[in-house]
Amino acid sequence: MERTTKSIFYRKYASKQCRSNVTAALAFAYSCAAVSLCAGAVSRDYAAVAVAVPAFVLASVILATKSRLCAVALLLCACADAAMALVGGGGRISGWLLAAGGVFAVRGTFRLHSEYRAFIESNSLSGSFGGVGPGFGAFVPYKAPEKAAAGEAARRRRDAEAAAEAKKFAGRTFVSLLPFAGMFFGICLIWLSISPVFMRLLVCGAQSPEALIRAYRLWYITIVSAVAAAVLLSAACVVFSACRGMITVKAIQIMALSIAFPIFLGGYMVVSEHIPSLIVRAGEDIAQIQSGRLKEATVWLSPKSRPARLPGPYGKGQPEPVTRYGGISRETGGRWVHFYVPECLGFSLDENALYNEDRSIEWNMKNARRYLISCTGNFSLVVNVKPVDL
Repeated sequence: MERTTKSIFYRKYASKQCRSNVTAALAFAYSCAAVSLCAGAVSRDYAAVAVAVPAFVLASVILATKSRLCAVALLLCACADAAMALVGGGGRISGWLLAAGGVFAVRGTFRLHSEYRAFIESNSLSGSFGGVGPGFGAFVPYKAPEKAAAGEAARRRRDAEAAAEAKKFAGRTFVSLLPFAGMFFGICLIWLSISPVFMRLLVCGAQSPEALIRAYRLWYITIVSAVAAAVLLSAACVVFSACRGMITVKAIQIMALSIAFPIFLGGYMVVSEHIPSLIVRAGEDIAQIQSGRLKEATVWLSPKSRPARLPGPYGKGQPEPVTRYGGISRETGGRWVHFYVPECLGFSLDENALYNEDRSIEWNMKNARRYLISCTGNFSLVVNVKPVDL
């Protein structure tokens, strides 16, 4: 007799309420993950994308296999997203909504498993009684003691073989799902490399412009390393799963998705944000600071300044260790140029001699203070700023 799998049981024999719970939970999880994925891609919030991708894949695996393990993983992924939003101050509610979907997915898959086990056990009992269920009117036929002992030994042997086969099948199933675990941990590495908490550890302790730009260079290198590690981890899990797991259509799909997501997500982030060139440019600016060959200009600085960051793949809640000023003078060709002043310099404008855009150049020459700025060539990071006498 052909073995009834959980997917077949779900389609043919599961209760209507159980099917409704699983379907509604997966639809809700799909919707939350898709919205978070699209919003993160549009706003370049890579932290949201890094959480939405595993959630989307988990929902797909649950839809195909009705796995309780994947349902629990979906719930944990949603809780992690909610915790990251809470710690980072991003204010996203998608994590809490996805967590609600994860709760219903866990409830639905566990209830489905209970119904499936009851169905298998009832079929086994009916088979052992020759098609008559246990209860009133079902009598066990008489057997000789020798035959009964032999039958019991044979039954125990069959049970032991079935248990060993089930254990082997569970192990191969776990190995087949291992690529997804590698992809999940790889995505977590990418998220950690661009998280606000990690960025604060790097830049908030910088006591000089050179230390600040070195921290940014280390951040760029960490991001590239995290992407490479995520791809290699997924690839290693795929190779191990191909050698030790089950080679089925679903397993191949899981392998392809597990290796594709880190490559496309990490590769898109690295390429679109030009991170390799940022590493080179940061190294050139460090060399300029060490050699003292900095760009210099005497400019008026606009009072319309704002906190800012150096280039990079930022999400929400990232630290802003520099202040962006607009500078203009004849040395800039009469055009506004951005300068980034680190907080560690403790610089502030002279409130009694601010530049006024509504006044003429002659008026600003007499009443607005100019500043001699020394900055790097690539990031325009100010290393030294001195006020010039009126």
